[in-house]
Amino acid sequence: MLDRPSALDALFLYLEDSRVGLHIAATAVFEGPVPDDEQIRARWTQLTTTDPRYRQVLRRTVLDLRRPRWVERGGFDIDYHLRRTALPAPGGTAQLERTVGQLVSQRLDPDRPLWESCTIEGLQGGRWAVLVKVHHSLVDGLGGMALLARLLDAGHPAPPPPPSAALLRRVLAAAAAPPRVAAALAGSAGGLLRYATSLWPTDPTSLTGPLGRARRYRTLTVDCADVRTVRAALGGTVNDVVLTMVANAFRTLLTERGERPGTHAVRCLVPVATRTAAQADEGANRVSVVLVHLPVDCGDPATVHAVIRARMTAAKTSGEAAAGERGFAAADLVPAPVFAAAVGALRRIPQRVVTTVTTNVPGPRAPQTLLGRPMVALFPFVPIADRIRVSVAVSSYVDHLHFGITCDRATVPDADVFVAGLAAGLAGLVTAAAG
Repeated sequence: MLDRPSALDALFLYLEDSRVGLHIAATAVFEGPVPDDEQIRARWTQLTTTDPRYRQVLRRTVLDLRRPRWVERGGFDIDYHLRRTALPAPGGTAQLERTVGQLVSQRLDPDRPLWESCTIEGLQGGRWAVLVKVHHSLVDGLGGMALLARLLDAGHPAPPPPPSAALLRRVLAAAAAPPRVAAALAGSAGGLLRYATSLWPTDPTSLTGPLGRARRYRTLTVDCADVRTVRAALGGTVNDVVLTMVANAFRTLLTERGERPGTHAVRCLVPVATRTAAQADEGANRVSVVLVHLPVDCGDPATVHAVIRARMTAAKTSGEAAAGERGFAAADLVPAPVFAAAVGALRRIPQRVVTTVTTNVPGPRAPQTLLGRPMVALFPFVPIADRIRVSVAVSSYVDHLHFGITCDRATVPDADVFVAGLAAGLAGLVTAAAG
């Protein structure tokens, strides 16, 4: 196991400040009696014993002369990371969203291992939930989903590879990195060119700007059968359907605010997983990104879907995602102080390139349990940063898509308008599919 994070992992640490916590999270909802503290503690003890990363802290060096390093923290106190709270009556969706919003607003303590788990009691219908929060320097979306899977009853964590074998693989990879990265970048000219032409500023709107410390969180659940209906009639992928819903939500939000939904008002960053099947259970970030303009100037869902489908296809065939992945790999070769200084300089420049983030992380296809209690929903959380005031995360579980919408609390009081726009976007697509 490496003791230093990659440049991409370190990026999420460098981008944090007093107003921005860059952790990801998921809230899993269960039926049945609430487990006691000892049962939850035993499950987490098993996981942290198997994976020492969850007992380590990420230490920065003086003046960032070297990249941060994972180190063992003496006297690891697992009870500090395990919390419990209860919803106020009546324990409905609004109360759960408010509580989750408060929990994800709090940054993880950098002097302790970068994760927390909170058991939430008092949901309507005799339900309860577990919120798992992990720093983005530790895992990406798929890595976070793998962590949750290891907590559930079906999870059987595999032992880590022998240190000598893991070290040998990394040494060989490092030795081959410079020529390999140079060749890869040279072969990604089309993708790099597409990135370069995608970086002009978006239209000024109220969707971007300075952020406060607190977050507003909203959820939405849709039936996968509706998504399948749309795909059967209109083609495309699940992501195309999701992005069409997001485009309609932003169009609705801008219209309700009395702003013009212009052609270049919303550019969306879409993470693309790059991990292989063999890397499925690994931590760290293995992800690239593509940038796509959402056609919020159009009100016809079928047309929006067709435009997004074409734009996403173009992004994939241009090699944009591959260029991004190789760019992150090349960043590993940049001296640590230069990389840290560059990130710091970029943070001081108000960005107007990206309006929002939409990430889709597949969840379990089969029903799951935790300590014998059935899991009935899984709501993801993705952070906001760098003037992005609204982000969307989607997770599939069995027959539903669960949306988690993160908003800056100070500047997005109308989050419910956005959620209504998401639902209306899917309804419009289903109507178009039927026609």
